[in-house]
Amino acid sequence: MVDENNDYKNIWDRVENALSIGKSNTEFDLWNSIDEHYNPYKYKPKRKENVEIAQIDSKGGAITYMLRNTANDKYIILGDKELYLWKQMDGSNTVKNLYLELIMEYGLTAQSTLFSFLQILKANNFLHDSSTSVYLEIDKTLSRHKILYRVKSVINFLMSARLTTKKADQFFAWLYKRLKVVYHKISFFLMLVMLIINLGLTSYFLFYKHETILLTPHTGPGSHDVIYLMVITYFSVFIHEIAHGLTVKHYDRKVLRAGFMLLFGSPIAYVDTTDILMKGRYRRIGVSFSGPCINGVIGGILLFIALIHPESIHENLMLHAGLVNSMLFVLNLIPFTETDGHYIIQDWLMMPQLRQESLRFLKLDIWKILIGKEKWQKKHFGFLFYGSISVLGIYYLLMKGIHLWAHSGQHLLEEALSNPRMVIEVILFWVFLVLLIVFLRRIARYRSKKNSITNLLEFRLMTRSYDN
Repeated sequence: MVDENNDYKNIWDRVENALSIGKSNTEFDLWNSIDEHYNPYKYKPKRKENVEIAQIDSKGGAITYMLRNTANDKYIILGDKELYLWKQMDGSNTVKNLYLELIMEYGLTAQSTLFSFLQILKANNFLHDSSTSVYLEIDKTLSRHKILYRVKSVINFLMSARLTTKKADQFFAWLYKRLKVVYHKISFFLMLVMLIINLGLTSYFLFYKHETILLTPHTGPGSHDVIYLMVITYFSVFIHEIAHGLTVKHYDRKVLRAGFMLLFGSPIAYVDTTDILMKGRYRRIGVSFSGPCINGVIGGILLFIALIHPESIHENLMLHAGLVNSMLFVLNLIPFTETDGHYIIQDWLMMPQLRQESLRFLKLDIWKILIGKEKWQKKHFGFLFYGSISVLGIYYLLMKGIHLWAHSGQHLLEEALSNPRMVIEVILFWVFLVLLIVFLRRIARYRSKKNSITNLLEFRLMTRSYDN
């Protein structure tokens, strides 16, 4: 019996061989090369080898994978279809072949799935032939001479400038060895007790004793109150990010980078914990919760000290530092935006688009269910839970905000309007912090450039000595 498929394949093989007669294997066909470059269907994507793949979640039969580029620490979430395409990208298959393979394997007819995946891979340098547009580079160079470009650069700097170090992983590895005891079960139990104490003491001091966040409420607010509040907030955020980084090392993953960034002109510490995506959801939840947890523990300890020593000279310092940390603890757990609490619930429910789907559910779908047009599904419980936590959290923050405005913010505003010197002192302190970030950033760039030149000279000397 003759296999028609093999005959069909052999026919086209013979045609292809006939067309290739007379061509040298090393001959460079210019027009064919141009055609392959501009014809997307003839493009042959080739994946890079320095890529790590991890299976991270499974829900309802759907498996999720994480793709990591170890050269630039970029990450992409894959499903079964994307993983299948990735394995086929060995440089021998054209886009047309990949498209046909996708149809045969999964019955898909939407080519946008393949092209969007290719675009993401190229943008994150997962393919060998990723390149930048020459026209974009020329336009970028010419635009630097425009005044608007310079103004935009200043605004971008104040909004998102970063001072980072790629040696953060070494620092956190060193720090984790010395603080490993924090991750003991007994430590977890003590921290849980302190978090419960924190919630009680925060409510007691704010809503019963009506304490303010001013350092010297009896002598009248001043610039020192605002500056103190800024310093204690920056330090609390710094500790918050340190906790994130330590937990990443606890789960044996890499801290990609760390440093300071200007967020709306305010210097804030940050730690890049993206590598934890290569682990399962419970470890990701642990990393997300570690930041708010340490703020809650520190806040509880400071508020407890202020409670048992109400007449001490350090009462105000302990009390207000404790309140700031306690507010950061609660604020980061409320999923009103993409906070730590948002990622905790998202990973717990295993819904990557939880926020968008929850908002759509609360705006449209819930009303269709209530009037009987649609049936209640299991996933709707997750949307309702997320939405309820968000609403209750926003209500709690609103009550806290009204209280703080009545006992602190209003007095600060009145003092600022009547005393311009206070405003000037606060602005000068803010300018000092921004200039400090600029100075440290320039030093870091200078050292990086100096090291690059030194390495280049050493390489040339080694090459020259090898030639001799």
